Amino acid sequence: MNKNDISAFAIPIRYGMLNVNDLNKKLIEDIFLELNNKGNEKRSGVGVYQTKSGLEKKYESFKTLSEKIKYFLLDFMKNVKIHDEFVIKDVWGNVNNDPFAFHMPHSHGISNSCIFTGVYFPTSGYLDNDISKECNNSKSPIITSKTQPNPGDLVLLDPNENIKTAIATKKTEKYPFFGNPICITPIKNTIVVFPSYLNHMVTPSKKENYTRISIAYNVSVLWEFYLLL
Repeated sequence: MNKNDISAFAIPIRYGMLNVNDLNKKLIEDIFLELNNKGNEKRSGVGVYQTKSGLEKKYESFKTLSEKIKYFLLDFMKNVKIHDEFVIKDVWGNVNNDPFAFHMPHSHGISNSCIFTGVYFPTSGYLDNDISKECNNSKSPIITSKTQPNPGDLVLLDPNENIKTAIATKKTEKYPFFGNPICITPIKNTIVVFPSYLNHMVTPSKKENYTRISIAYNVSVLWEFYLLL
């Protein structure tokens, strides 16, 4: 008997951990330095402080992070059949110390050949403005498929959620292919990348005296490089 399975119309997502503990403190310092110098850039965050993009061009720490991210994605890009040269660009930082702040559902589109986007967490979040008071010391990512995200989660939304949930039961925790969002809890060193068309959001942290920090980036394919050959 011959049997074959395929996840048709699948959405490629990669997640893991970067071993850059020595870099995290400097990344956080540079985020606050940028906010102090250039102020807040309004994007999807409501009550969230967001830097301007392009930090990889201004700070050595972010240049190094971009190189680490690119290495992390080398085989992923080949696995999804993208063999063109690519770069990590438009990197920016997000700081949330308001328990009710959140990010609206949004996507990054595919402008400027940015076909993937992603998030890196240099900290799990900390209390009382003291980075030594990490809120979660997990050594592995916490990523789940469920209907109810945790406070402060990054949530990836299924583009066909409305169609899928119309035919799923209420117990959708058991049916990850039927519209469940993917929920990523902020854990230090966790990195995730997903297609730039994918809608995503961040839930309120609901924590007093808590600072949530994330770094967002885009992955851009250098189409113009090949057009010149």
